[in-house]
Amino acid sequence: MLILVCVAIYAVLIQGIATSGDPIGAIWGTIGYTVLLCFMLFKTGGIAQRVFGAH
Repeated sequence: MLILVCVAIYAVLIQGIATSGDPIGAIWGTIGYTVLLCFMLFKTGGIAQRVFGAH
């Protein structure tokens, strides 16, 4: 469930990047959001374990 939430937030953030104004800024924004997505996808397992009390 957390993975779906992360991917949905990522999709909304990526849609908000304006490509017509500054293409280099759009590329760096996309890279930043992608790095953030990867970080959050790796952390979802730990977050789920803490929420459900599993060790």
